[in-house]
Amino acid sequence: MSSLLMRQVILDQEEKIVAFSINKMPSENASPIQNLKNTFNEIFNIGVNTLLAKTIGFINIDSTISTNELIELIPPNNFSLVFTMDSYILQRSLGKIKDLHEKTYNLTLRISDYKNINLYENYFNYFSYLELNSLYLNTEEIDDIIKRVKLYKPSIFISNIKTQELFEHCKKQGAELFQGNYIAKPFITEGSKVSSESKIILELLNLLDSEASISKIAHCFSSYPKLTISLLKFLNSASLFLKVDIQSIKHAILLLGRKQMRQWLLVIAYLKTEDNLDMFANPLFHLVQSRLSIMEILAEKLNIDKYQASFIGSLSLLEPLMHIPMKDILNELTLDKIIKKAILEYYGDLGILLKLVLSAEELNYEEIDSCLKLLDLKTKDFQEALILSYKKDVLELKL
Repeated sequence: MSSLLMRQVILDQEEKIVAFSINKMPSENASPIQNLKNTFNEIFNIGVNTLLAKTIGFINIDSTISTNELIELIPPNNFSLVFTMDSYILQRSLGKIKDLHEKTYNLTLRISDYKNINLYENYFNYFSYLELNSLYLNTEEIDDIIKRVKLYKPSIFISNIKTQELFEHCKKQGAELFQGNYIAKPFITEGSKVSSESKIILELLNLLDSEASISKIAHCFSSYPKLTISLLKFLNSASLFLKVDIQSIKHAILLLGRKQMRQWLLVIAYLKTEDNLDMFANPLFHLVQSRLSIMEILAEKLNIDKYQASFIGSLSLLEPLMHIPMKDILNELTLDKIIKKAILEYYGDLGILLKLVLSAEELNYEEIDSCLKLLDLKTKDFQEALILSYKKDVLELKL
């Protein structure tokens, strides 16, 4: 499989997206320098603004690269350079690290030898961040390292967080940046049910995605007056600059349009507010937007139902949103069996498409390769879909 350039969100203590980890699988037969060149070429082809939006990117630099000449092609204001080093390699590379530090590069040290953390302490002040991989540390070890590092310059960045509990623990100890798929993992609340408002919102999303008539959509609104009032308030908000007297719910739907209506409903579902539409302030909302966008683009490429693909993307994160098992959520909704099986069993092309997107989020290259083969898609097709979804981020943020 030719190498994909992908990104993973990095959050701050408020769980806002402040950075992306930029990942490109190294080519087996290429040297570290050639791999870095390939990564830089991909970044510049995509565009730094498209890739990062309003954030910074954490990019891996092979510690065996002995010269900074190539590294310095990357703009210092947009990236943090991540070096994975044991204390011996760090000592040997000190000249290179000092040089980059003096040139105002933002540097991250990913330690590979946690047992001998004391051997790194003389070098901490050259780095902006110290990355700790939570897969290789228990909470006591993380706590001990954070206490030691507090005396020095680097902020603590915890990667590969798998649970909300670990995020909360690391945050309490003083870590500042966090990466991991815990945001998409549910914690189930016993006895919870899908609210009537959520059911109506999901039904409306389904109607919009299936291009149902305006009359059908308006009828659905009429069964939940509170949502109708929210829509009218939104249409009268200063941000829309509408100077038209709204005559009916049908008129309101026509004024807003299907695309913006769908966006508004996702905001209501995932953000629970219309006041802050910044998707980077809510990683779950950003993730669902990314999923439905990529799935819709690839469905069109595959000549399968793009509306169903998009709807599956919208539904795929209801479990962490509602804290109810996905099977229970889907059983309470009137849905096509194809949609249910795609979500629960990864059944059919739509299910494989969902699995492809989930595998990309976790950087599971083997699973990505398997899904691409099953769908008869090229790596290039998937990369193009990822880039288009990144561009949508920039448009949403009006950058």
